[in-house]
Amino acid sequence: MNRERTLVPLVAVLLAAQLAGCEPAERRSRTTPAPPPALRAEGEPPRHDASPGPASAEQAASPSGEHFALRHAATLRAGPLELRSPHRRLAHQIRGSGHTHCAPDHSGIDAAAQQRRLMGLGPDHRHHFVWITAHDFVAPDPDVPGVQHMFGVEIYTKRLEARQSPHVLALLPDGALADPAKRPFGVYELDVQGASSAIARAGGLAVLAHPSRYSPSLEAVKAVDEHLWALEILSGSTDPDANAAFVDARLSAGKYTCLSAGGDIHDEDYKLTLGYQVVDVAGPRPTRDELFEAVRRCNFFACAVKGVRHGPIRRPALELRDGGIHFSSNTVLRSVRFVGRGGEVLHEARSTARASYSPQIGDSYVRVEAVSADGAARCYSQPTWIVQRRQTP
Repeated sequence: MNRERTLVPLVAVLLAAQLAGCEPAERRSRTTPAPPPALRAEGEPPRHDASPGPASAEQAASPSGEHFALRHAATLRAGPLELRSPHRRLAHQIRGSGHTHCAPDHSGIDAAAQQRRLMGLGPDHRHHFVWITAHDFVAPDPDVPGVQHMFGVEIYTKRLEARQSPHVLALLPDGALADPAKRPFGVYELDVQGASSAIARAGGLAVLAHPSRYSPSLEAVKAVDEHLWALEILSGSTDPDANAAFVDARLSAGKYTCLSAGGDIHDEDYKLTLGYQVVDVAGPRPTRDELFEAVRRCNFFACAVKGVRHGPIRRPALELRDGGIHFSSNTVLRSVRFVGRGGEVLHEARSTARASYSPQIGDSYVRVEAVSADGAARCYSQPTWIVQRRQTP
């Protein structure tokens, strides 16, 4: 198999037009530089060194092995490599925004009305669940029939020197903290590390919202431990390639991180389909606990479409078999890219509904980017983690 190697620059333009995220960015071919050395705290076991290569078993076990998704991942042995993926194809897929606001938080639309309009987008775009993530407070369940309310909050973390405040989403398992009058994680009190740890202690999932906007440096994001469960690769009008730079920097540093998506919806109509999770579930109407567990295991794709006039990517799937990573959908795609360390495109297939890639020694992770034939829709897989197996003498 030909390995077309192109490098996605780690420094991307951070300001993007409203819908630029749905157009594939051109990536320049050039010699791949050595990845930056991983940051680690004093006493922390070493991760990848600067030379390309898969993680050893010890490196994968700490801290990356502590990520919940890897503990429950599907595993495939492929020669000297072991592949680990959170994706498991189940009988149903359901859709929901992972980042949604409601009144009185920068929105004139209350939680019930927000959920009704997302549920009413039609069969191709209907949301079956909605994470309501108002700033600072956890919104109570408005009990809208036909849509699953998921509890959450978007936290303003400590201001950086430039005065911007990185935003961290807490996706929560239940309504124990739901109260519009309370600020369970404070306001401007915790840094990204502190917020991620506090969310984990509360049983939630910490997501760095729109990484290319308001966030700390790539080095600072890489340094946060495994309590930072995911980064938003699709977040409203932000540029997904700019967000991907943060994702790839973290993955390249040996920190397994899931990819999330949300519309960052306030009052706008144009954001209703600009970010959502497509979750594999066993039944068509999972309970809140079942849905939270599926998301926690990262058994979902991060997807978006320009608007309801365009069709989504239907039934994305990723499987580990026959020594490789196999992606498929029920939609003919413009391109399917397999992306690895540092954002390098390892292989690209065009004008197809399915594609595969066999990881090589030197790959430490592989994630998939799929773009629809009209360029209006896209989906991102979760990373497949790659470790080199010990050879028995």
